Amino acid sequence: MLGAAIEQAGSLGFKEVRLITANPHARRLFEATGFRQLVAPRRWQALRIEGGEGARLPGPADASRLAAALAQGPVLAGYGGVIPDGEWALEPEPALLGRLAADGLLRVAAGGRALAYVRPGWAGDQLWAPFIVGSGAPLRDLAMALRFEADTLGMSGVSVWAYDGHPAEIDLRETGYDSETEPFRLHYYALRLDS
Repeated sequence: MLGAAIEQAGSLGFKEVRLITANPHARRLFEATGFRQLVAPRRWQALRIEGGEGARLPGPADASRLAAALAQGPVLAGYGGVIPDGEWALEPEPALLGRLAADGLLRVAAGGRALAYVRPGWAGDQLWAPFIVGSGAPLRDLAMALRFEADTLGMSGVSVWAYDGHPAEIDLRETGYDSETEPFRLHYYALRLDS
């Protein structure tokens, strides 16, 4: 079935197939078929907190500036060059960032020195941040603002998805986020069809 899907994607003119899984058997199949792993972010969780304000929502006009900042920083490479969502993984081009901003799905702190893409989690009871950029005080402000926003939305808490070695790991711990000893991960894969 995987082979048929790859063949069909090629016949439709697609240059790449991307897949997402948390299943170890599927991971072995994807890797045996030639897929390369883009990123395997781990989940960091925190409960909601009352009393604070949510982060600023940038507008679509900010998209080009945000895309340029992402392209210059090291975090995008750690995410495999994509914004992973749990359902898709796309390059953070200005058009995508503009669409996410227009839909109210981006959060920034400290003038854009920390950025998160947010959406409801699969069960709808947590605010997910599948992509987060920044470190230090701007990231700590953003991480706390997401916990306040979860409370405002009546959600139980926040799940931030960050790859191992992400510059924000210490900041996430300092703002009350925890990642299990055996963390839950989503694995994002890509297979080039034009090579």
